[in-house]
Amino acid sequence: MRWSAPAVLWLGHATVVTGYAAVPLGSWHVETGQLLRRNRGLVLRLDDGGEWRLETPSSALRYLGKRVRVEGVRDAFDLIAVKRIETAAPDGTERQGGIVKWFAEILCQE
Repeated sequence: MRWSAPAVLWLGHATVVTGYAAVPLGSWHVETGQLLRRNRGLVLRLDDGGEWRLETPSSALRYLGKRVRVEGVRDAFDLIAVKRIETAAPDGTERQGGIVKWFAEILCQE
């Protein structure tokens, strides 16, 4: 069986087809990992070894080499346009924030 390269299709909204599942562009992501510099710019290395390329302002350089938490919108297959970046707890007990906090508050209302 031969697999083709990933394709981008227009299905009413932007969608990336990766072979098995369609992942919508423009989806909100909250990720935690180490901020590193690569040839292609800044990347976030996740704890599981995966990496996201990041589209950030130059002020994000102060977090270089540190464990950070980023919130942003998926702009391409492996690119997050960062809307918020902050230092993360070294033990992995990051505080809930952004859309996650908002959603938790809605679920917890009585």
